[in-house]
Amino acid sequence: MKHARTSFVLLLAVLGVMALMPAFAAGTAQPITITMYSFGHNLPSGAPGKPGPDGMTHDAILPSDIVVQPGQQVTIKVINYDEGPHTFTVPSLNLNEMIQGGNEDEATGKVTPVTTTFTFTAPDKSGTYRWHCAIPCDGHAKGWAMTDSKDGPSQDGYMAGYVIVN
Repeated sequence: MKHARTSFVLLLAVLGVMALMPAFAAGTAQPITITMYSFGHNLPSGAPGKPGPDGMTHDAILPSDIVVQPGQQVTIKVINYDEGPHTFTVPSLNLNEMIQGGNEDEATGKVTPVTTTFTFTAPDKSGTYRWHCAIPCDGHAKGWAMTDSKDGPSQDGYMAGYVIVN
């Protein structure tokens, strides 16, 4: 199980890097699409969620950090495997995008993922802008992913992360 989790996280990292490659190769602020994945505790296909320091699987949106260029048009596509809705909220960028929950079959408990897409323009100024989910979630694990971290609402790397503009 640990090997499957490591392989799965590595796959997500590779996909994130591949999504960024066209923008870096172009050398200019070309439009970019970044695919993020939202996972809860009940995944189809048995893919592991993200374990926290307590050893429990917690809700997470991965990759949690994205790197973009100043002034770049950024399209975020979130594939939500969790039955609950989430948000991509960046107060400093005036963003508060709703991420639809996956469709849960009440009889089987299986969730069919739903994709939410939204677009914004990165600030012209380089900087680090924190995003978080503003909807309470992670209830199966006592809401740990939603507790405040050192940088603000929600746990970094789970239901919070950074838009890095450089």
